[in-house]
Amino acid sequence: MPIGRSVYHPLGGSGASVRVSSGRILRVTPRGSMYSLFGKSKGHATVIQGNRTWSIAVTSGPSSKLYQDFSNLIKSMRGLSLHFEDDRVVVRGTLLRLKDWVDFAKAQDQVGGNWMMRAEIDRNLLAEIPQFLNEQNIPSSLRFITSPIPYLEASQTTHQLLKDDSHFQRLGLEVKSLPNDLGDQPLLKIQLDLTELQNTAGARLGLEYEDGQALQLLPKLDPPTTFSATLRHLANQGEARILASPTLTVKSGSQAEYLAGGEIALRGRKGSHSEIQWKRYGLILNFLPQIRVDGDVDLKIESEFSNPDFSQVIDGIPSLRSTHTKTSIRLPLDRTLLVSGLLRDQSGSSQEGLQALKDIPILGHLFRSDNYFKQKSDLRLFIRVTKINLQEAD
Repeated sequence: MPIGRSVYHPLGGSGASVRVSSGRILRVTPRGSMYSLFGKSKGHATVIQGNRTWSIAVTSGPSSKLYQDFSNLIKSMRGLSLHFEDDRVVVRGTLLRLKDWVDFAKAQDQVGGNWMMRAEIDRNLLAEIPQFLNEQNIPSSLRFITSPIPYLEASQTTHQLLKDDSHFQRLGLEVKSLPNDLGDQPLLKIQLDLTELQNTAGARLGLEYEDGQALQLLPKLDPPTTFSATLRHLANQGEARILASPTLTVKSGSQAEYLAGGEIALRGRKGSHSEIQWKRYGLILNFLPQIRVDGDVDLKIESEFSNPDFSQVIDGIPSLRSTHTKTSIRLPLDRTLLVSGLLRDQSGSSQEGLQALKDIPILGHLFRSDNYFKQKSDLRLFIRVTKINLQEAD
């Protein structure tokens, strides 16, 4: 019954004394041949008259309507009982049919409210559980526990993402966190291809040219390594230059870094004294991947591109000119993500670049251009994240 409202009920008839297990939750007052039941606060109370008892749940908001709907459903179900605990509707007993569970979920879809499935699952149903989980779109990355009561088990990081997920609330399932599971985080491989492409090569790959930094999720290929093979073919044809192809290995939820550059001495001042500080320059990439329960990856990318500015030299030491970007994207595993930017026009001389820097392996390509004949080229980063199967690796 709803909190703050009165409901009239004959109970066992007038005359016999009535006792209430909790006067804080429910007040019962005789009214002629009827009794007035008034909900004072949320909770569960038992009314006793002679040798008869009634269980009364005092609820509020959607939970009140949910309790009423569940009460109507449970009349046709065997083995289950209905309770109200901590402002939640709770189903206890033994679940004999998975259809009953689905009916409860459908009722919750209609009215909302919180409920928990606390019934034991009959052992004869265990063989049907995998199909049931699949039909209810329960991610395979979660572990389903059936005994003594059903619940879902997740890593600590996943638990933070799912603890308020309405999808599991509709099923009355609690998502519990695994203790000390840092070592169980999946191991990921981040494959990078730092590439300079001509416009013609970009068009053949279906890439889009945009000013500034842009992200593009490339079409799914089978096998996923097909794209890397295509890049190498374009490089052999002279339409692309692969500057670097590093592979980073990192645990889900941890950070990985890639640096194509070095350090340069910069003169700074501390109080009245000058001092030399070493600063990193070149292309600095930081990645923070996090596996989602649906199998995709939430990927945070921070990039910094710094190069010495010889137009501003102090005491023979150039300053640093830098650009910083931060972005986040949801990326399916084994799909290739394109990060484009640093667009520039080539003037067509045989080789141009900053003295000293242009001859550094890998980094030198970032500061020079070889024979691109007035065509627009772009430094592009291709990223592919895969999950490492340690059993297969062994």
